[in-house]
Amino acid sequence: MLAGATHAELLLGLASSTKDSISSDSGPRPPALTSVDWMRRGFLAERLGHSEDARMGYHCSVKLGFNLTAVLALLRLEAAGGRVVETLEAAQQLATWHEKGAVGCGVRGPVPEALVCAVGVLGRRVGVEGVRESAAGLGPYVQQAVEDYAKWSRSEQQQVQQR
Repeated sequence: MLAGATHAELLLGLASSTKDSISSDSGPRPPALTSVDWMRRGFLAERLGHSEDARMGYHCSVKLGFNLTAVLALLRLEAAGGRVVETLEAAQQLATWHEKGAVGCGVRGPVPEALVCAVGVLGRRVGVEGVRESAAGLGPYVQQAVEDYAKWSRSEQQQVQQR
């Protein structure tokens, strides 16, 4: 095990070796966890108020295999934290999953509500332009959510000015 590395970093190979590292022969390896196990750990950490541990749990869950519940939780946490790039990465994962489900029907469905909510939360924290610039080049669902938020934001500003 590497000194200072978290359980998640060790399992996913994110930890780097340092001079202070302990030999991998010293002690048992941590148990291999499934995507669902990491999601559960994320939920527990979030309930306990450990948002960074929750983010790590959700990231591990998604990295081990797509988990819609973990993606939605990650989308919510990243948006609430104002992390633009991470929020849009989670939004794109959700949009990709949503598009795969809509392939057979031949019609593009509405933008998922969780994606719209996350873009709204993020837009209020960092501004419409910051989100719009970062979302350039992402899929149509993410682009639509950003544009919908921009329209809503403009209409809100106009209503405030009229008062």
